[in-house]
Amino acid sequence: MKKILILLVAMGLVLSLSTSALAYDILHEEDVGPVKYSGLNLETKKELVDSKPYIVYNFQFNTLDEQQACYREDLNVKSQLSFKTYLNEKNEQNIDQIVNFINSPSFVESAYSYLRNPVLAQLAELKNTGGYLSDYSIYLSDEDLAYYGTYNSYEFRADMTTYTASYSEDVDDSSGLEDWINFLADLVLEIADSAVSVTWSLFSNILGNDWTAHYSDWIEVYITENVTTSIICIEDYNDYMPDDYVPVVQEQRKRISLDYEYYSLKTGRTTLLAHRAMPSEWYYTENYGDYTGNMQEGWRNYINWQGGYISEYTLPGATAFYFD
Repeated sequence: MKKILILLVAMGLVLSLSTSALAYDILHEEDVGPVKYSGLNLETKKELVDSKPYIVYNFQFNTLDEQQACYREDLNVKSQLSFKTYLNEKNEQNIDQIVNFINSPSFVESAYSYLRNPVLAQLAELKNTGGYLSDYSIYLSDEDLAYYGTYNSYEFRADMTTYTASYSEDVDDSSGLEDWINFLADLVLEIADSAVSVTWSLFSNILGNDWTAHYSDWIEVYITENVTTSIICIEDYNDYMPDDYVPVVQEQRKRISLDYEYYSLKTGRTTLLAHRAMPSEWYYTENYGDYTGNMQEGWRNYINWQGGYISEYTLPGATAFYFD
């Protein structure tokens, strides 16, 4: 669903800017401030990462809390759509805006067009996870500063994407809550690609061990992912692609934050009885930080080229969470 009504105007007015020229200006000028794009939730700025200057294309949208507030205040929308449907539409709008920018001449004709396919693949996945994307950034560096390493005389470079995605799930099955409170079963939820398992002891010290679930009780679970993906590219000596580099390997780290809220209507009005925010946890792909291994894998992918291949590693241990 694409509802970016001002897209054609925005592309005509601002996307004609040369990405390469903008990249040069930001990387090589000391006092270049953020550049905002009229009609888009996009800001271009300069940022240091590990002492290296990057051009950052940052799409910043409403947070999940802000979208919840907008939904509650718009009675017309609230009467027609569930919050989950409303949030899915907003998520699609956010991602469509980024996709349109990545497909615009500004990006396609730039020196960084080799990132287009892996970025589009990541955005397509985010569109289907049932979450809400509130922040997405692409980190670009110039050729010298993006140097990753050399293997078998092939040079590698690395660029990055970062994003923040939020997911929520309600549990309102009173019989299930009773079993949970009586320690007969753990509370297990499937959110995004993660299985979250929670024991009653998280709340028993707040509500008491003798707490009895009411038919109107429910729990809201929120999970927030802050994800950084390094897209590692090899110099295209064999001219497989029209670009100077070819993406061959990805590595990723992910920070997971979890919040739980216990609500009840037992008193006749919605009451938040307990809230637990769990410490954030970091998870890494098995190849994270393995420069030599990544270049070896990337070189093999490139030599065995069959029209496009990129190694993506899963996050071991990042798909199951147990809290007690």
